Amino acid sequence: MESTVCVLHCHTLNQFSDEGRQRFNALLERISRHRPINQLSAEWINTPKPELRLIQWDKGDSTERLLARVDQHGRWIEWLA
Repeated sequence: MESTVCVLHCHTLNQFSDEGRQRFNALLERISRHRPINQLSAEWINTPKPELRLIQWDKGDSTERLLARVDQHGRWIEWLA
């Protein structure tokens, strides 16, 4: 039985350099060539407010969906349709 790979990070990638974020994405892209990956990301990088995003990786490609805007300390979530 194969399990689903889920990568979760919250206010982590904003501490990486641009190059570090590129290497992280390249790693997920490479792994997704062999199995799908679901990435749940709560970050605040170049956006007015922190955002919760679902990125689905499969066969080296990714699709991204903005799920919500969030408080950086988890006090509120503004779910988007």
